[in-house]
Amino acid sequence: MKRQGVKAEWNIYGVSKDSEVVRYFIRHLGISPENVGVRFHGHVDGKAIREGLLQSDVYVHPSYIENSSNAIAEAQMLGVPVIAQFVGGNPTMLKNDSGVLVAPNEPYILASKIMEMRKKIIAEGYSERALAVASERQNTEKTCSDLINIYKTIISESGKLSHRGGVIFLIHSYLYRERRAA
Repeated sequence: MKRQGVKAEWNIYGVSKDSEVVRYFIRHLGISPENVGVRFHGHVDGKAIREGLLQSDVYVHPSYIENSSNAIAEAQMLGVPVIAQFVGGNPTMLKNDSGVLVAPNEPYILASKIMEMRKKIIAEGYSERALAVASERQNTEKTCSDLINIYKTIISESGKLSHRGGVIFLIHSYLYRERRAA
């Protein structure tokens, strides 16, 4: 991207420039973060992460191992287009074309997808789909309803359960009371 004249700023949260791993890469690769547009913000609060995401054109999630990423969910809830590796739970998080998945260890494909996101019409489409998917996934009423239905199913088959059925019933009762009180 840099060779093509694209100026990109990479903001990394949760790791400081003084961390051992960053110093290791600087020392062994001989690359200064400042020369390639990398800024380390270290550990920050949620407000700083939210502001950072809102100022970003795209959120890149390069994890090689992932379950259900809170970071992806947060970016989607803010309408920030997401590019992530095709690993673990990322395909589920980015369903309905709400984000871009790239194969691990494919830096040129990742770079090309980042370049595509520079096109406003493409980024806006991903942003809209991300908001829709995230809003459905984070819907409290739907989540409670789904959990209650799951617990009802388990309870109706409680004869097949061990002593843990009572615990499930207590959780179900609590959720049901909470839902009715709302």
